[in-house]
Amino acid sequence: MRNSLFMTLLLSLGLGILSAACLAAEPEVLTLKPQLKKGDSFTLQITRSRQQTRGSRDISGQATLLADITVLEAGLEGYVVSCTYRKTRVEGAEAEQIKANPASKILLDMWNNIPIHLKLSPDYAVTGLANYEAVRKAMDASTEKMLAAMAFDAEKEKALRQTVSQVVSSEQLVSQLVARELAIYLSFNGDFAKASDAKVSNVEFPSPYGGDPLPGKCTTKVESTDEKKSKAVVVRESEIDGESLREQVVKTVQDMDRKAGRQPMADDQIPEMEMRDLTRAVIDLKTQWPQTVQMERITVSGPQKRVDGTKVVRLSAGADFQDEPKEKADSDAPSNGKAVPSDGAK
Repeated sequence: MRNSLFMTLLLSLGLGILSAACLAAEPEVLTLKPQLKKGDSFTLQITRSRQQTRGSRDISGQATLLADITVLEAGLEGYVVSCTYRKTRVEGAEAEQIKANPASKILLDMWNNIPIHLKLSPDYAVTGLANYEAVRKAMDASTEKMLAAMAFDAEKEKALRQTVSQVVSSEQLVSQLVARELAIYLSFNGDFAKASDAKVSNVEFPSPYGGDPLPGKCTTKVESTDEKKSKAVVVRESEIDGESLREQVVKTVQDMDRKAGRQPMADDQIPEMEMRDLTRAVIDLKTQWPQTVQMERITVSGPQKRVDGTKVVRLSAGADFQDEPKEKADSDAPSNGKAVPSDGAK
């Protein structure tokens, strides 16, 4: 149980890192400089979907979360942003997994109602937590409360406690897990080239595991603009070096096993890996903030192939879940009328 749960967490960590590293392209044709101001408040609706192949089985499902965002501090040296997950709902395989394994519900809801104060650099990259100790203590209390409500045997309860303990074992790990979709949303700032001028760049992606930067390639381009609707569509393609990724995953898992007093996982238990992204953002040119961001990540680990989808929609502060009509679900902008103009309105 511990290895499968933790490997899922490790692979999901990377969701933000490929996006955050690809901020610029030349020649300059579209410059985005969205502004965060102290007191700005909005809600992000985050939908995480997955399609996974295990042998002959295809598994799919999704979870949707609401995250309330408030800018607590803003200055020349950066920002402090509060991120509080408020609600979660699940469908398909995710709901079936929770029925079969209630422990997965704890891992999904573990951050709910805990204010997490993220530190951002001047260009909105997540650099750490301003309240790590408070978050760690709140996580421990939340876990104990959820465990008390579930009838787990001693072995399963111990394994779950160890997994949660590993998740909150470092400030960097917590900030990467909590801020992955926010980091994707905030990453669309800088200069972007039109599609015909876009070039492949060799880049280094910051490692979420605390190791050396991970080498890879990235292309970012302006797919289209619509001046009448004040919209632009920006597309980013990223690929990380699989061997470098695997080496860091192996080291991270083995180090955490040692800290927990367990026999370290053998190198050959973690197969070769591939990881690549396609991210598409619809930008409001008046405010320069994304209205929606959609990302598809393909991860190959040995014989297993997993496709993770992420969709982030900006809503007014405190909004509830907003569903798009099926016939408009693939349109450029949310159709419910409640996805706010991204001006930080409270």
